[in-house]
Amino acid sequence: MIVSILLVSILTYGLVMLASVQPSEIYEDPKKKMIQLGADN
Repeated sequence: MIVSILLVSILTYGLVMLASVQPSEIYEDPKKKMIQLGADN
């Protein structure tokens, strides 16, 4: 039960991050963008 909740939360978090970033930026430098998103949040 706990594992399924974690999976859903991770998938939702990933979708939110993808939706908040333009695809071109993701392909250019994904690691840098992830760090920036982490700092903003």
